[in-house]
Amino acid sequence: MKRIILFLIVFTVTINCKVPIYIYDGTEDTIGSSLLYQFKERIRTSSSYEITYIEGDAVINIRFSSIKKDTYSTVYSIIWTIPNFYATAIYPNNKTTSQMYLDNTFGYCGNIYINETAQNLVVRTDKLITALTKIFQNLNK
Repeated sequence: MKRIILFLIVFTVTINCKVPIYIYDGTEDTIGSSLLYQFKERIRTSSSYEITYIEGDAVINIRFSSIKKDTYSTVYSIIWTIPNFYATAIYPNNKTTSQMYLDNTFGYCGNIYINETAQNLVVRTDKLITALTKIFQNLNK
């Protein structure tokens, strides 16, 4: 299992491919939707990542949810996961993808901080993927 995950992450980074990211939209408010939109736009314009619309094609899965706090703000939650390739190998006909937890965060965002918050979430995503790649590279030595 470790070798499969290592291969997918390191291979995409090594050959300068963009790492595919699936983003689940669980927003329930306008500010949260705007925050998610800005986050996605930064992923789309990234030289390292791309958005995939098929969860099973992603190396990283992001679950983004938000609820309205008041007229000008939202409370959001993000969970980062990776596919459980071991479960997929054991049950190849299972169409649902089992996930392994990486990290999560939640926060408050006012409408004037949408761009800054979106950028911070992209930076956090990048740090997670970089750390994960280093861990698997060290395991493979």
